[in-house]
Amino acid sequence: MKELVLGILVVFSSIAMVWVWSDKVAIVLNSEFREYTALVIPIFSMCVSGAIFSLGVLFIRNQSVGYTAAIIALGAPFLFFSASRVVMGALGLSIFLAIFSVYRTRKEYAISLKFSASKILKNSLPLYFTAVSLAISIVYLHQVDTKGATNPLLLRPALDYTLRMLAKNPSLFESIGIPAMGPDMTIDTALESFIREELKKQGIAGKKISPQELALLLAEQRSVLAKQYGIALRGDEKITDVVSFAIEGSLSRMLGSYAEYLPFVSAAAFFLALKTLTLPLYYLTLLLAYILIKLLLYGKFFKREKEMVEVEKIKLA
Repeated sequence: MKELVLGILVVFSSIAMVWVWSDKVAIVLNSEFREYTALVIPIFSMCVSGAIFSLGVLFIRNQSVGYTAAIIALGAPFLFFSASRVVMGALGLSIFLAIFSVYRTRKEYAISLKFSASKILKNSLPLYFTAVSLAISIVYLHQVDTKGATNPLLLRPALDYTLRMLAKNPSLFESIGIPAMGPDMTIDTALESFIREELKKQGIAGKKISPQELALLLAEQRSVLAKQYGIALRGDEKITDVVSFAIEGSLSRMLGSYAEYLPFVSAAAFFLALKTLTLPLYYLTLLLAYILIKLLLYGKFFKREKEMVEVEKIKLA
């Protein structure tokens, strides 16, 4: 009964973790530095689900329950998507990783003379993180489109950072004859500053411009920018968004028909970034698994037993 309960926890923790990530993938797509702290909970959920998965592969001795729980835990998230070749391929790979992870853990557990979670899980836990990274990447792939596929290449964060640094040095803008601007400034605000600066150079005081005339000039400048870069502008977009849209549009036009593959390249980049992130999470997950084992031992859910282990050796005849 306890093994069945643990198996159910393994399944639901993995599905819940992917669900938590599905709600936060938009932060990566928007790529705003200020919102990255919202990823703390999804990242921590990976550690929690990894720790529970570790307990499952370690302590579920019933072979059928152990393998079934691992397969469902790593395979179920893919069932929420339409059955494309990419999804089915990722599902097959995740099932393989689930089976191999349980096999490696059970084998290491059987030959270990002393219980050591870090030693037993050193080969299986990275496989788990690979599988969940794959599942989260599929979530990302279904939310990204061709236009936004360049964001994981850190386009907007880089633009945001650059504009913030430049905004601290207004003289740099003045040296090229344009008003200072920051990433949070809207395109209408920036254009209005530019228009007033140009009118000032022509000897026309800004206060002599009526609101109606200013609105017409703004609409004209927006129209010029929209035609030049092939983007639609309302006026309330931020500078970072406008520059990013312009670069993304230019990249899509340059790639032509190959632009449809950008989301897949983007998802692959996201997977590699997420997989890299799991390297430090591996040690945090081991620590969390160790704490859970101690608590469950204290609560009598687990118990210590000594077993006789037969060891096969080769000697001289």
